[in-house]
Amino acid sequence: CFIATAASGRDSWMVEALSEFRDRRLKTNSVGLAFVKWYYTNSPAYAAKLAQRPVLRMVVWGALIPVTILASVASLPYGAAVLLFLSVIAVIIVRRRGLARSTASVVG
Repeated sequence: CFIATAASGRDSWMVEALSEFRDRRLKTNSVGLAFVKWYYTNSPAYAAKLAQRPVLRMVVWGALIPVTILASVASLPYGAAVLLFLSVIAVIIVRRRGLARSTASVVG
């Protein structure tokens, strides 16, 4: 969690949530372990550069908020099912709105 630490501080809720996601989900399978290995190799240099740029830190912090929320949900016992359910609901809503807009433009 080098990037999250550089962006938000060592004791932030982001670091805790992302560390939990790493331990509960990523380290439990080969793809996740490969990502963790790649991340540990590459991210310290990026985190060091990020720590020196306050504006960039704020941007990355903001970008990490939704990522951290998703990781927190995914870390729950049935988190993957919850995320799948929410994704299906989001697709249905987007499609219905798109259909309503396209119908309105044809009528109007």
